[in-house]
Amino acid sequence: MAGVLESSNKPVERRDVSDVVRIMTGQVLTYENLIETGTGIEIRTMQLVANQQYAKVMGCIMLPVAFMHFALFVALVFQHLDVTNVYLIESELRDATDGLFDGVEDLDSLWEAINPGFVETFFQQTDSLGEPLSKGDADDKWGMWGRVATYNQLQAAIRFQQSRRTTKTYGEPYTCSSNITCFLCRAGIGFQTVASPDAGFNCTSRRLGDERDHTSHTAFSYENRRLSLMPPPLGIALPKVLPESSENMFRFYIYPSETDEEIKERLSYFQERRWLDGDTETVSIRLYLLNTEFGQPNMEQLTINFFISEGGSIYYTRNLEAIFFKYFPSMLTMAIDGMWFLSLLFSSIVMVITMVKAFRGATIGAHLKDGRNILEFFVLAGGWVVCYQFYWIMIRKDAITKAIEDVRQYGWNLNDSHEGKVDKLFETAGELAGLSSFLANMFSIYTLLTMYRFFVMFGAQPRLAIITRTLSHLVTDLAHFLVVFVPSFLVYVTSGMLMFGRRMECYATFGAAVGCTFRMAQEGEFDWGGFKQEFYWTSLVWIFTFILFINILFINLVLAIILDVYNEMRGEEKTNEAFWETLDQFWHRFLHMKSWVREGMIQEKCSLPDREDVVTQQNFEAYFPMMPRYQMDLLFRSSTQAMSIQSEKDLGTENLLKLSRSMMENVGSVNESLRTIVQEEAKDSLQSWVVPKKAKVEIENQELENFITVPVITKGNQKARLTPADQAKPFEVDGMPWAPEWLREVGTMLKTQRQWLSHAMWQLEQLQWNMQNAHVAKLQEDKFLSGDAGVGTVM
Repeated sequence: MAGVLESSNKPVERRDVSDVVRIMTGQVLTYENLIETGTGIEIRTMQLVANQQYAKVMGCIMLPVAFMHFALFVALVFQHLDVTNVYLIESELRDATDGLFDGVEDLDSLWEAINPGFVETFFQQTDSLGEPLSKGDADDKWGMWGRVATYNQLQAAIRFQQSRRTTKTYGEPYTCSSNITCFLCRAGIGFQTVASPDAGFNCTSRRLGDERDHTSHTAFSYENRRLSLMPPPLGIALPKVLPESSENMFRFYIYPSETDEEIKERLSYFQERRWLDGDTETVSIRLYLLNTEFGQPNMEQLTINFFISEGGSIYYTRNLEAIFFKYFPSMLTMAIDGMWFLSLLFSSIVMVITMVKAFRGATIGAHLKDGRNILEFFVLAGGWVVCYQFYWIMIRKDAITKAIEDVRQYGWNLNDSHEGKVDKLFETAGELAGLSSFLANMFSIYTLLTMYRFFVMFGAQPRLAIITRTLSHLVTDLAHFLVVFVPSFLVYVTSGMLMFGRRMECYATFGAAVGCTFRMAQEGEFDWGGFKQEFYWTSLVWIFTFILFINILFINLVLAIILDVYNEMRGEEKTNEAFWETLDQFWHRFLHMKSWVREGMIQEKCSLPDREDVVTQQNFEAYFPMMPRYQMDLLFRSSTQAMSIQSEKDLGTENLLKLSRSMMENVGSVNESLRTIVQEEAKDSLQSWVVPKKAKVEIENQELENFITVPVITKGNQKARLTPADQAKPFEVDGMPWAPEWLREVGTMLKTQRQWLSHAMWQLEQLQWNMQNAHVAKLQEDKFLSGDAGVGTVM
């Protein structure tokens, strides 16, 4: 263990592989001895276990908070959006509009779908018996007039709007024959831009001599434009819906206050005047339906857009957006909102406190780079954005309420003279519908964020952390996989567009081709009948290679990567602590809440300078007399398990290779030393004892290494071990009956050597005695001579 101590005392930057292996070996031996004897727990392991338990406690405490935050948010979303009732309203309207425009093939058939089909659907004025519907009475102010699907009442008017390629005056000459048509013709309604409503339009009350018969429009340039529901990817190739204030926008209104005949006459006027022609790019029909039958009153905005392609096709979309007038339909909704806001505020405060602690501890950089903290930041930031958006919609609610009241004050007498108020209603309601749609999308995205937040909390429990660690480790592997997969996938997308894009809608645009190809990759299904219509053999090769590389190779490779990473993470988890065991620990923690010792106190005690290197249960009982027995057993059981796990890690394949390398280096060093000794002994047996050699010691500052600072040693880099003669124990083989012949021969030789050395010592002592006698005689002679000389001088 002296070598382990020497290696551990070295600075980390100066340790080599041998030092690391020695330290690791000493740690393994220490852990194994402590585990087998049960004498205690290494102090650093106890500190580590306390830290892990603290992280587990905090993570498991935040898990119910995160779940409550998620559950409250889902509850408030359902309370505010009223998804089920909105579906009941919108599904009927979608079916009605799709049924109206299914047979549209050109602009003439579009007019036929509007008049009379659209009018009869959205301007119901008689019941099933042909009796006029009521416009209101003392009990019901609005009656059944203007009802759609019985319970949805039309508000203000229906707006017809189009965008054109040019702003120049257009429209066929027309001879008005009624007050309605003459008013429309002279006012230029529908044939003037929204940006310049006072432009007017020349109109005559007599039939022009060169006027054509407009009863048939089959010779017009917009004939045979078939209608189909527009797929979103195809929108990049079709005209765009312009802003409502654009100078290329033309519009008119149809009011439910008019009779069925008057409404049809208005629409016939615009049809005969050719309001829609070859320069029309988009057509939009928008209306608002109010439903107060459910618990939460709402107004549905129905927008039907028609996109007229220069290729000869007509596509359409229908969008429905719900506008709610009561955002807190009950006290329960307010309570749920309040609790969710408090959970958001609590989580935000915890995050700020954690960031402040990290800043004070100079670990803010690592804190901000942690993916879990980044996700937590986005979750909380998204929550505050949702709060702001909801607050802004509540403020705008007053504006839409006022706009509806300004229109409804005229009852069923609304007409063209009130167009300014109707415009204000459509503008305000359109803005609020856009905000509500954005808020609904934010709700759905934020729900996903809160769900991903669970994966962060799951990391606190050992078995659940396997899933989270698998996902985190998959990022690198999947990123490298995508580097190979994406180019290969895009090759098939591009070749599919070039091969099938002219005749298959799903490959007509790049976005549609990506979606269609990805679906084929996931589902493994494709429309072979559509693919083989042209370029049969080329299509066959395309499909065959796609199935081989994408469906079979790449998709299964993803599964292999996931399973490999999961097995690796599963192998690293050694505690095998099940979820119910964690719940049992929290239950005992709750039962012993008053006497339970906080993990922070344990870490503080284990960090004291005068602490022991090994602690026992007796030490902990002295440190924390009130600690429950369950907590004591849990700490020592977890610490013993941690030491065992660390020992297994140290004895892993990588560390064993390091150990083998260190042993080979040491064996080589010993072999070199032995070779040197043998060579020196062969030359002169006394040389290694008397000739000094430079010691192999490490000098921290190499510049100070000189003949003064570096000691010299002899005999195999070790100082000679000399024993006083009176303490020496002679080697006597006579008392060893078990000694073999060679050992007896060595004993005899050593005995003879000792006798020879004794005789040599006696000879040396004799020589020394003779030298001393000679020296004494010499001194006496010198003294005598010097004494005689002095006498002579005196005399």
